Amino acid sequence: MVSAVSGLVSGQTVRSQQLFDGFNAYCTSNKDFTGSCTNVENNKNYSCTLIPGSLIDCLSDSGYEFQCLFASQYTQGQATFFCDAQTEEMLYQEAQAGTTFKNVLQNPL
Repeated sequence: MVSAVSGLVSGQTVRSQQLFDGFNAYCTSNKDFTGSCTNVENNKNYSCTLIPGSLIDCLSDSGYEFQCLFASQYTQGQATFFCDAQTEEMLYQEAQAGTTFKNVLQNPL
């Protein structure tokens, strides 16, 4: 995520806007098709599951699923995945909303 500054005129209030460009996630395997991934930009951790092919399926704090694409392999059990800009924006909005965002769609049954 990158911050862009607009309205940079003398005497005018400067406004910052978030630009989402995606992020890399460093992942380590539990050797059972699950693992832990860390957003390298903010050190946020996510639990993920490997999907056959080159994707991982991860869960946000409030239970939303998102997928990231394989980018590179370090060692057996360690790899980097790229999560796109739309995913980064969704996770940012979730973090800004805090607890009010959690479990919004859960049925009270």
